[in-house]
Amino acid sequence: MNRSKRRPHSIDSLFTMLLFGLYALFILLILLFAARLYRINVHSFTENQNLHTAMDYIAAKFRQHEKAEDVFIEDNDAGKCLCFRDSYDGISYITYLYFDGKNLKELFTLESLEPPFAMGTPLSSLSSFAVNELPSGLISVTLSGDDDRSSTLVLHPGPPGA
Repeated sequence: MNRSKRRPHSIDSLFTMLLFGLYALFILLILLFAARLYRINVHSFTENQNLHTAMDYIAAKFRQHEKAEDVFIEDNDAGKCLCFRDSYDGISYITYLYFDGKNLKELFTLESLEPPFAMGTPLSSLSSFAVNELPSGLISVTLSGDDDRSSTLVLHPGPPGA
């Protein structure tokens, strides 16, 4: 039996290196695609979260006010504002929810003062905010996120069943 030992050839090592290079390239491409998908998902989640957080906040504000006259819409320097009247120790305060062009903002101030809208606290990043009173006495609030998704709440000011 004649067994000859096979000698390594330069093609063998070249083929191995080429195969390893292709493997590394495919791993890199998979990582790049995964990173891109992750970034898209995080952005989408953030936009969705901004919209839902703002809607939940507005709904909670409505639930805090038992009298229908404590929730109203006011047109002023900041545009159409959704307003909530509160009284603490006999002093009247108003909470304004308004849109400054990129953020939903909240301003809590004395009712007797001219509201300094530049001092509002940003609540959520949005692309639009619209509030309207419907003929039935309900209040419609429509918000749009930066990704053009929108959501509308139709709320009844005052206690349930009133």
